[in-house]
Amino acid sequence: MSVSELTLGVRSHAIVDQLRSFNPASVDSEEAFSAMEKIPPMYCLVEGEKTKVAGRARTVVTQASAGFHGKTADKILNTDHHTICKFDTKFGGYMAVLDRLVKLKVAITDEGAASGDSVQNPRKFPGYPRVTAPKFPPATRWYEGKYLRSGSQLVGRTAILEEMVEALDDQHGDTVRSIAFTGIGGIGKTELLLELALRYRVSRNVFFIRAHDAVSLDQAFLELTLSIGHDILAIRYPGVDVHAMWLQLGPSERVNAFRTWLGEAANQPSLFIVDDIDGMLDDALIQAALPRDAQCILFSTRDPSIVRSLDRECKELRVNPMDVDEMASLMESVLRRSTNFQIDITEGELEAIAKIVDGHALAACRAISYIIHVLAQDANSRPADAFLDMMDSSNWKARLRFLEYKPRFGQSIMHTFHISLQRLRRRDDAIPLLEFIAFLSSETDSLDFRQFLDVERPWLAAIKEDLPNYRTFVHGMADRSELLAELENVSIGLRPSLSMPLRLHPLWVECTLQQAKHNGRCRWLCQIITLCYESWRRKEFTGILRRVVLHCVEVARSFDIGLDLVSGAEKLRDWFGYFIQHGVEKTIGEEPESIANQQSQTPSPAQLSEDNGTQSEKANHSLIEKRRLLADCKDLKNTISTQDPRLKTTETHQSWMGRIRNLLKRFYEQDESRDKIKGAKLQQAHLEIYDAFIEVVPLVHNPVLLDQLKRRRQDYAQQYGLYV
Repeated sequence: MSVSELTLGVRSHAIVDQLRSFNPASVDSEEAFSAMEKIPPMYCLVEGEKTKVAGRARTVVTQASAGFHGKTADKILNTDHHTICKFDTKFGGYMAVLDRLVKLKVAITDEGAASGDSVQNPRKFPGYPRVTAPKFPPATRWYEGKYLRSGSQLVGRTAILEEMVEALDDQHGDTVRSIAFTGIGGIGKTELLLELALRYRVSRNVFFIRAHDAVSLDQAFLELTLSIGHDILAIRYPGVDVHAMWLQLGPSERVNAFRTWLGEAANQPSLFIVDDIDGMLDDALIQAALPRDAQCILFSTRDPSIVRSLDRECKELRVNPMDVDEMASLMESVLRRSTNFQIDITEGELEAIAKIVDGHALAACRAISYIIHVLAQDANSRPADAFLDMMDSSNWKARLRFLEYKPRFGQSIMHTFHISLQRLRRRDDAIPLLEFIAFLSSETDSLDFRQFLDVERPWLAAIKEDLPNYRTFVHGMADRSELLAELENVSIGLRPSLSMPLRLHPLWVECTLQQAKHNGRCRWLCQIITLCYESWRRKEFTGILRRVVLHCVEVARSFDIGLDLVSGAEKLRDWFGYFIQHGVEKTIGEEPESIANQQSQTPSPAQLSEDNGTQSEKANHSLIEKRRLLADCKDLKNTISTQDPRLKTTETHQSWMGRIRNLLKRFYEQDESRDKIKGAKLQQAHLEIYDAFIEVVPLVHNPVLLDQLKRRRQDYAQQYGLYV
């Protein structure tokens, strides 16, 4: 104001009144300011101390509210709301204000032009010297939408980024190309979009929008339009007062002008990005969100069918789960950003967590956050160990707390899953099918659920009353295929290839079984076991049904479902209990009458539930021991592998051999008979330890020990009928 008064004579009460706080015309004024052909340089200042009001210190004006046109106000130290413009001395705040005034004077007068910038359109004011200024803004100005970051937060994803950059740089001529990131919720699609926006914001216009309905879509386009202003009209109407023309246009006319502006030759490189486009649900809105005149469009979606339905060329890039090394790097990055405390998480534990979340980026971030902010509160356990134990235990309530955990900013894993469920069009039919598939999904067995449903059961109608979800089992192939397509279109399930069955991510299996709640899980268990029992009773039991029963046992143990919770006939409970006690081969090999004669010897449901609880506790303890040993083996391998060759001496070699012998002693002391308690998981962990030793021993050049370990591993695998 001082510079303007001294050089231009424009200070007046009218201007002061227009700048007064809570001016109802401020919104229109900011829009008019944004539409100025030359946006002048400016500084915003705000008091640095609270102001006493009625005896209490209060913040009258914040930095954000004192800002203007995207600029945040600078604080003037040792001033409050009364003294920010009144100074008793020429120090402190006075010097800060004077410094800004001098910079403004240099920027808008001949002193600024002397720096070498060309002077454009000097304005004359009668009675005052001519004021000249350098061109503002610079010629190389790029427009940006909202939500863009100032720095990169992406970890990994090198291959897909390189493919994306190559595709973007291959935009030529009049080719209109859309590129879609597809994949399950939380896998990292939005992060990739933000990273690409960050990379290209210095070389082209970048517009980034999010919307969920018609209102938010209109608002998003209007915000982009206003961020550019009347410059949108400059190309189409050269030599015309486009500012005056712009002020005459309504919101919808301005948005239409913006859409047309995107198609101008000068704007062909502009990058138009739409995040989570299928969140709008309505097909017409999805089409409207992709400007027809835009030459280069990126969007993310959980629905891959959108890519195939658009009436434009579109390249699909599926965002797959991250590999173990990328996941470990991501979790280390989150660990560094999340706390100032030292959290002891080994490389082996990070790898174990990466396997549990199976490459899911959001889950990996939530796991580290949960370990730091929740589990680390317990001083009696290692937090990472506690997390691994929790995820592998029968304590389903603890697992549910993790799935529903959300930091202050962000969403939970379960919320991400529920978003996909809400987008199902035939939810009432699709969710029961999803729950059935989850019951038959396993990390260790690629069971094709379609084979179970395709088993001929001419007697099914006779037991309809025992099957609350009867419709799921009698869906025709065409109807079932439509429901499977529904699940695929919200990325709850994905097919590795066209002929493969729909595969659920392990996290979605857990979320599905959790959202079914306890009664739902018991209901599904009883129905599936009933179908298997009826087939066995009729001597129709096939290999696929044996595997199904094994899956049911695994789910029952994981969710602490005892035999006393299995509804149905007593014979059914006895059969399932006998199955658990004696194993699939013995049970399947015996005649129904034989098992009936042994019912009196079969433990009661209560006894079996109690025995299972004791065995589960022992098995969990054994699994914890094996996991710790496996982590120690991997840490030792990493230590030896990264040792500088120049420092490898006889002493270091002996030290490594000593550590290997100590680890082997712990390994051999573990009671292998306990592996029968928990089944496949415990036995698989034992094999993984053998494999870890087989990888580390060659590093110390001990072929005798290596051969011994290989023989022991083979004997162990053959003993329990495992894959060698």
